Amino acid sequence: MITAKLPGIFRHDEVSDLIRLGRDYDGGYVICGKDVQEADFLIGLCINDDWSFETDFTQKNDVPVLAYDGSINGRQFLWRAIKELRRVVDKPSLTKRAWKTYFSYTNFFKGHRRHIEKFVGREKGEHQVSLKEIFDSTASQKIFLKIDIEGSEYEILDEILDAQNRIAGMAIEFHDCGQHLEEIGSFLERLNLQIVHIHANNYSPLDASLLPAALEISFSADPGPSKGPCRYPRALDRPNKASSDEICLSFEGG
Repeated sequence: MITAKLPGIFRHDEVSDLIRLGRDYDGGYVICGKDVQEADFLIGLCINDDWSFETDFTQKNDVPVLAYDGSINGRQFLWRAIKELRRVVDKPSLTKRAWKTYFSYTNFFKGHRRHIEKFVGREKGEHQVSLKEIFDSTASQKIFLKIDIEGSEYEILDEILDAQNRIAGMAIEFHDCGQHLEEIGSFLERLNLQIVHIHANNYSPLDASLLPAALEISFSADPGPSKGPCRYPRALDRPNKASSDEICLSFEGG
């Protein structure tokens, strides 16, 4: 099992109110259960073909959902499913999965659960929206924020800080961490929310300093009492890539 070494800026205390939402492997996150109940709105930035986190979240607290992803839509899922029909004899599992994804999409995204076909980032345009615009559209409600936008997270860190008093909790996947370590450190220093969980994505390698390239970090505005320094792996952790070993975490100075 590989052990990664995280700088001291990531060190945090253990809290007891943790739950796992989303599927067991890539797409699932460990967060504070209290934050789910505190949220009035769930905003997901990037869903691709997996809204298992959003599904589990709304089963615990049926809040409105805004999911932003300009790369997919229901028509694409339907077209993929239709194309898979020609492979139903030799690849029945792929055909079944394609139709399952389409029906799951249409069943989940309806009513107050909406998929917005736009990307989120700094640029403005017909298919782009800023995080500030999203927060402005939700009035004064408390937000849970889920972010996995493949490197564009660094474009919106300042907007997160500007709106942090409205955030009940959030889960962010930071990409290319070694190249952005200073930005991440500055963000953590200015953020009022506390780290409650860290997980290394084992689809990505470690760099020469044993820092994971991609880290999933969960935060809470009110995580409750501390139980002392957090140690990893945790019981709720699952590897993103099921066929590869989990990455264990240690902290500098620990």
